[in-house]
Amino acid sequence: MADHFVVTNARRLPLFARLDAQQMDWVASVTQVLRFEPGEELFKQGEPAQGMMMVISGGGLLVQRGSDGIERPFGKVSAGEFINDNALFNDITTQATLRASESSIVLFLSRQQMRNLLAHHPEIRANLNLPALPKV
Repeated sequence: MADHFVVTNARRLPLFARLDAQQMDWVASVTQVLRFEPGEELFKQGEPAQGMMMVISGGGLLVQRGSDGIERPFGKVSAGEFINDNALFNDITTQATLRASESSIVLFLSRQQMRNLLAHHPEIRANLNLPALPKV
């Protein structure tokens, strides 16, 4: 059985709003709970995005390094927000670095895990809340 904490929080994502209980359990079973301390990088500018992250508690600061080598604040990600959802279905490069600004708990679903899940449970595809799901 899937982790209740993961199911409850992942259920809040618009992408998963139409999944039934069994499908949500499958998603939760491949979703990781990660912890970050202040200053730790959740992902780094210029690297391939590995998947989607949802901040459950805490938060982070997005910074971009300019051509001059100086990092500048770009935005914030707070509890309840998600980032890199496009990375579940597409190869994308991150445009900024996300650095934890406080102790944070994050749900992470990798593109590879999502691909495996859709391969084993193709019925999930029809219930994902996307305008048009790209082929994986």
